[in-house]
Amino acid sequence: MKEEFDFESIKNKAIEQLKAGKPLLGKDGAFAPLLESILNAALEGEMDAHLTE
Repeated sequence: MKEEFDFESIKNKAIEQLKAGKPLLGKDGAFAPLLESILNAALEGEMDAHLTE
């Protein structure tokens, strides 16, 4: 099941965390959902490539 990626919420969270002096990276960082989305898309593409051969 694919989730729609919400760029605006990531951007807003990143701005809030920067203003608060909190890190953007790490488990609770603003970029964690972005990285998760990229990795999931890459893994999905890899699986599709293997299954269609």
